[in-house]
Amino acid sequence: MKKIYIVFFVLIIITLISCQKNTENVTPVNPQPSATLTSTLINSNTITPTQTITLTSTITPTSTDTPTVTISPTFTITMTYTATSLPTTIYIKCIGTPSLCNHQDTLIIEEAPYNNYGNLGVASIGTDGTANHRRRALFYFDLSSIPSNAEIIDARLIFYISNFQLPTNEINIFAYRMTSQWNETTATWNSLSGGSYDAQIGASNITNPVQNIAWTLFLDKIKIKEWIDGTKINYGFILISNTEDGSNSDWISIYTKEVEQENFRPYLMIIYRP
Repeated sequence: MKKIYIVFFVLIIITLISCQKNTENVTPVNPQPSATLTSTLINSNTITPTQTITLTSTITPTSTDTPTVTISPTFTITMTYTATSLPTTIYIKCIGTPSLCNHQDTLIIEEAPYNNYGNLGVASIGTDGTANHRRRALFYFDLSSIPSNAEIIDARLIFYISNFQLPTNEINIFAYRMTSQWNETTATWNSLSGGSYDAQIGASNITNPVQNIAWTLFLDKIKIKEWIDGTKINYGFILISNTEDGSNSDWISIYTKEVEQENFRPYLMIIYRP
């Protein structure tokens, strides 16, 4: 009987020992799940770096507010300007038969108030030294070939002196805008009352003149522009000298479009930008 108790006791001890072993083996298993959990969290963190959702934020700024920093307007303006910014030079001159040319020129003389000089190849400006002996020249050029919205950069009358009488070797010529219609075949001092004009549109100082040499009378580009855009009606201009007081015989004669040699005919040179 004693033996039976001893065996039974030994069995209990063995059972207890094996139970203890099992609990020891099971404990280490607990940390592993938490390790896997951590690693899954890390993984989800690395997936979050699809913070390249900032792409959406960059796309959102295409709220056409910032990008449309008027870049296309600036670009368009530049292109348009380049395309049209080259200046154009035009020469308005009578070539061929004078009566077929669009522009007109003539002379009016105070001491011959009813005479028409439209067919004369020269026109005098100044005085012959006697009171009421003034001489003036009229010019009209057709400007319709210049676009109405053109920017005028430069405008000049180029003319050639055929003859002169200048005791002081100097004369100032002024251009004034005509304010009424006239025709070179009918214009006289009397019919034009010496010429109806208003604003000065140009001037030229002639010192030590030489025959058959080109001289320049600079024209006011703003006043020329008014003719082109229609602000003022183009009736041409009249040339008057500063020597009209009659104290001296001071005058110059310039060629008109009726002169036979075409290279001596007066012309307008205009530089404009469309």
